[in-house]
Amino acid sequence: MKWLNSDRVQKGLLSGIVFFNLLDIIFTLTVINAGFAVEANPFMHGVMEKSELTFAFIKLSLVSLCIFLLWRLREHSVARISALFCFLVYGFLMLYHVGGVIISLHISYLS
Repeated sequence: MKWLNSDRVQKGLLSGIVFFNLLDIIFTLTVINAGFAVEANPFMHGVMEKSELTFAFIKLSLVSLCIFLLWRLREHSVARISALFCFLVYGFLMLYHVGGVIISLHISYLS
C-alpha cells in the first residue's frame, strides 16, 4: 500500500471525509425532519432536539479536529491507514443514506 504514503492521497482522503461529513449532516437533518428516521447517537440526539445548528457545529468541529490530527500525524502509518478506514466507513454511510432516501421515497410514493 505504498500509494497510501503520498501527501496527495492523504489530502484526497481527508477532503473526502470532510465532504462526506457535510453530506451526512444534510442527509441526517433531512430524513429526521421528514420523519423518516431518528438520530441513533443518544448524545447527538439530545443536542439535535435543542438545536440543529448546534448539532451541525459539533459534528463539523469534531470531524474537523480529527482531520487536523490525521493530517498532522500523516507520517505515521497508523494515521494513513486510519484516514483510509474513515473514508471507507463514511463512503458506506453515504450508500446507506442514499439507499434510505430511495426506500423512503418509494414508500411515500406508494402511500
